[in-house]
Amino acid sequence: MPVKTDTFLGANTPIGFVSLFDELYDPYQEQHLYIIKGGPGCGKSTFLKRVAEKAIARGLSAELVHCGSDPDSLDGVILPDCGIALCDGTAPHVMEPKFPGVSETILNFGRFWDSTKLQPHAADIRRLTLECAIFHRRSTRFLQAAGTLSDDMIRVAAPAIDEEKLAGYALRFCHRELQQKKPVAPGRRLHRYLSGITPRGNLAFVDTVAALAARVIAVADETGAVAGKLVEQIGERAIAAGYDAIFCRNPLQPNGDSEHLILPQASLAIVTQKRLHAYHFAASRTLHAQRFLRDDLLSKKRARLNFDRQLIRSLLDESIAQQQLAKQTHDQLETFYAAAMDFDALQAYTESFADSLFATALKRGAKRANA
Repeated sequence: MPVKTDTFLGANTPIGFVSLFDELYDPYQEQHLYIIKGGPGCGKSTFLKRVAEKAIARGLSAELVHCGSDPDSLDGVILPDCGIALCDGTAPHVMEPKFPGVSETILNFGRFWDSTKLQPHAADIRRLTLECAIFHRRSTRFLQAAGTLSDDMIRVAAPAIDEEKLAGYALRFCHRELQQKKPVAPGRRLHRYLSGITPRGNLAFVDTVAALAARVIAVADETGAVAGKLVEQIGERAIAAGYDAIFCRNPLQPNGDSEHLILPQASLAIVTQKRLHAYHFAASRTLHAQRFLRDDLLSKKRARLNFDRQLIRSLLDESIAQQQLAKQTHDQLETFYAAAMDFDALQAYTESFADSLFATALKRGAKRANA
């Protein structure tokens, strides 16, 4: 059954913008990536949304990849039924072809603007671009502080984890919930950001979990130390049993354990739930992290953990405020490019491109089916 999902493949993190855009496609397989090049406000997101609309109207699954700096805009679309992906290949998630013309095609949207209309605004364009970068750097500094405190919470909780009990639970859980696939071949390991720290706040695409998993198990864990370990252990066992596993990274811990796990073939998800989150998952049941923690080792650290959590929330608010200023600046920048664009020509190109894309994809699918 066709499924529409929403994700991020890039995130604002304590180490700056982190891109997972290599997850869009596999250039070594029969998959193809269309890389869009162009300036701000030149219609890249509108183009992607229109292609996604046409795919969904044809009964195809579509993953909409949202922009971490503007969740209302798209940075990419993945069409798994066709082996096709499209993306905005400009900074901060620059994409370049690995096998040009074979696995990738560049779409140049610069051909739809009149550069003579941009030249009179050159000084403003340079100024706004630099100002936007300054706001993003300020946002990152607040995230760095928040990330340090998030690290501290995990370090405080880690010694109190009953590792043997946690590993035993993960093993029993997988035996109970996951059937061994036959013949056994490892599943795929995929990475996404389900949540993001954005100008719209700390948000997550909770509907994506509901679309891919009928059963959702929430791990109530204020530090994330237990939930992260559990997600990683269950994910590894699921892959070994032949299931594809979507590891959803934590924006505050870009190099740490994943925060959520989705196993689409098992229609199962394990998600982390904490008060720090501004979102809430509709869970089938809730597992409390306390059952894996030695309270005698953790009880004396409660005040420190509460302090860390409250300060993280304040730092995130400041980071989000800076991102809002960056977006306002970027919106001003877009007006110059939008005024120089021939959107009628772009719209005509979009319709023609999408029709041709799906006609080719259907022919390719028919050949594979008859092979």
